[in-house]
This record gives sequence, C-alpha cells and structure tokens, in this order.
Amino acid sequence: MTEDHRSIYVFFGPIPADLQPDRIELLSQSLSGDEQLRLGFMTRLKPKLHFLFGRLLLRKAFNQLGFDAFPDLSFSESGKPYLSDHPDFGVSLSHSGHLVACALGAGVQTGIDVQEQAEPDLESYQSSFSAAEWDQIQQDHSPQQAFYRLWARKEAVAKADGAGLGIDFESLAVLASPVNHDDNTWAWTDLDLPAGYCGAVAWNALSNDRALVCEAVVLGEE
Repeated sequence: MTEDHRSIYVFFGPIPADLQPDRIELLSQSLSGDEQLRLGFMTRLKPKLHFLFGRLLLRKAFNQLGFDAFPDLSFSESGKPYLSDHPDFGVSLSHSGHLVACALGAGVQTGIDVQEQAEPDLESYQSSFSAAEWDQIQQDHSPQQAFYRLWARKEAVAKADGAGLGIDFESLAVLASPVNHDDNTWAWTDLDLPAGYCGAVAWNALSNDRALVCEAVVLGEE
C-alpha cells in the first residue's frame, strides 16, 4: 500500500491476550529510546500495553504507507499528535479495552476514537448530549450501543479539532455529518470494528471528498 493524498487511512488491531513480561520487553525494543523511557515509567499494565501497541500500530501503518522510517512524533499542548517533519500530515490515535487504532492522512486534520462497549452509567453522561441526541439514545433498541456510537463521534471530532475533552460536548451535535462547531466544519463516519467495539473517524470538511481506507492488522508479531 502506498499513500494516496485523497485518502484517510484507518488501521486497527487487537492487543494480544496473556502477554508475558519477557514478550512485552522484547516488543518494546522496537520503540525509540524516548518511547522506551516513557514506557518504563508506566506501572499499570493496561496503559503500558495501550502505549506499546499504539506505537507498534503506528510503525506498521507508516510502513504500509511507504514511509522509509518512523517519523518524529510530537504532541501539542492539548495532546494532539503531529509529525514534526510533516506538520500537514494528520495523525490520530485511540485505544480502548484490547483494541488500538490510528487515522492518518496527508493535508487533513483528522481524529479517531474507539470505544469498548462496557456498561456505562448513562444518566451521569446526559449533560454531554443535546436533547435530540439523548432522545435517540433512549429510544434506540440498544441505548448502550447508541451512547457509545454518539460518544465516539464526539471524541473523534474533538480530537480532529485538537481541543480534546476541552470541547463542549453538549453543543457538539453529531446526529448528522458534517458538523458545524465554533466556525469549523467537520465530517465524520462510523467505523466497522470487531464485536463489542464501536468507533468513528472525523476530518475537516474542506477535505470532504476524502476516501476512507480501513485495514485490520495483526500486532505483536514483530
């Protein structure tokens, strides 16, 4: 696969189960020195696996897009990733449960979010949705799935915008695409992910003619 400047590329893959410490250590050797240092400071297993396999996924994605080497990944003050040497190249990462995902595209602001469908306390999130969105959640045959579907859209748009959780989710209406918010227009689409997960990818609507290319990958065989 080579990069097409008209496309947004989504890669996702599962974190292997029952990883032993020596296997994690071996896989971490694929990371840069700075990344290994960050990984070493993490004490909880789940964040450590999310970080490790998120970076492994990015390496596989950039390799499949024809990059000769893994580019220098930096982060804005709000936590939005970007490429220091390719600032116009959109990058977004997400992880939940045992799934990691990324979205990449040239000349586009993009955001991705994946959600493991656990059992949320729906009422505690009501203030994050408009009245119309909350009605749709309540009337859906599976309110839990409807909640995560709308939440993933909001997160994806917020990540594309760069505001993250600093954005007002209630005013960010995601029942239809594109979305107008704070003088910006964002397109989004839901993702077809493994059972038990939902997700969405968003991008600036000036690039609304983008094609979406999704690919599942196997991780942990490096």
